[in-house]
Amino acid sequence: HRTEGRKTTIDTRYYVSSLSPRHKLLGHYIRQHWRIENSQHYVLDVVFKEDESRIALEGAVENLALFRRFVMNILRQCDCGSPSQRNKLKQASWSDDYREKVFFG
Repeated sequence: HRTEGRKTTIDTRYYVSSLSPRHKLLGHYIRQHWRIENSQHYVLDVVFKEDESRIALEGAVENLALFRRFVMNILRQCDCGSPSQRNKLKQASWSDDYREKVFFG
């Protein structure tokens, strides 16, 4: 069930799980999983423009996906100014000192 303003919609989703459908925390586990998935995919699509990539060489797609996730995790752990990963990425591309801070703390 979802309510936005005066409009309420009901959607049905199906999941495969070893938990009983009556398990108290089932909804929490599902929402937690999708919260993590959506936040990661949003950053990869918006900040790293992964969907716009034109790379098609065998192995290169997987290698760059791994590299993007590596950089994304480094940016998340960095406490160097802006909370925005996009701004951190831009700053790191412009400044050697900032990039050093990102990589080495």
